[in-house]
Amino acid sequence: MPGVSHNDRVLASDIRKLTLKKIEKILLDDKYEKHSKSFQEQLILKLAGTVLPRLQEHTGDDGGAINAVITWEQPKQSLSPTVPESGAETSTIATKDGM
Repeated sequence: MPGVSHNDRVLASDIRKLTLKKIEKILLDDKYEKHSKSFQEQLILKLAGTVLPRLQEHTGDDGGAINAVITWEQPKQSLSPTVPESGAETSTIATKDGM
């Protein structure tokens, strides 16, 4: 079975946008003309676990600051191209631009 096609991603994006617009209309109905206050509250409770930011997304594990340590080491060998010895096994790595 082939992977996800571009059309599938576009369709999924369109469905997400449509759903979000409908949810927005429901929640903006402050006069409760189409949906009751109870329905709005239930919708908020149902969506709270997936829509609202989670504490661990903005803080560290214990609610503290997020600390990131990034280290970088110099390469141990030259990255310049070299000519392999005669008879040596070689391989080719294709890059994004084909070079």
